[in-house]
Amino acid sequence: MKIRKEFLRESARLALAEKGYSRVEIAQGPGIVPGARLTAVKNGTAKLIAVRTSSDREVGLLRNEDGDWRTIPKADLILAAVPALDAAAADVFAFDRDVLLNVFNATVDVLEKNKRNKSRFKSPVFVALDDVKNSRTGKVQPGLKKTARWKLQIPLSRSALPTVSSSAQATRAELMERLKREMAEFAGVDISKIILEIRIVA
Repeated sequence: MKIRKEFLRESARLALAEKGYSRVEIAQGPGIVPGARLTAVKNGTAKLIAVRTSSDREVGLLRNEDGDWRTIPKADLILAAVPALDAAAADVFAFDRDVLLNVFNATVDVLEKNKRNKSRFKSPVFVALDDVKNSRTGKVQPGLKKTARWKLQIPLSRSALPTVSSSAQATRAELMERLKREMAEFAGVDISKIILEIRIVA
């Protein structure tokens, strides 16, 4: 089942709320895909979070023209949101910045040994989340997910992206409750803090 990247990024926000982060908001900026960077608060401290998505269950990072990693060194936490293997859901993995950078630096050392052409900095570096078995040698390369701080699975049914018309059978009260619950999860607050007012303009 193909899952839209919009849902994968939304899953990252839902996962943060479930892990106790509050005031989860999309960070705005030139050239930033909506949802690719987030701000959130944990234990009273503001955090900058980078979100990576992939349909192939891998994490890709880019470098600048000097070979330094983009975005990640400034982030407090990195989330990888990918389609789940065995469910209509997204798997969200959380990585500490330094742990992730150590893995990617080691990967680059192996892949680019003795290479000095700066054109290599134009292509992303990818590391698989799942274990990869070498078909020739039989050796298994451990997946990146083994270094994750935590993992959550967010079912597709929790997405607020589909239009509410899909709930045409629901009563007005059920629909309002669903919207309040989704808003509370998105904002990282208790549902009692959400007040909805709907106006229909003729």
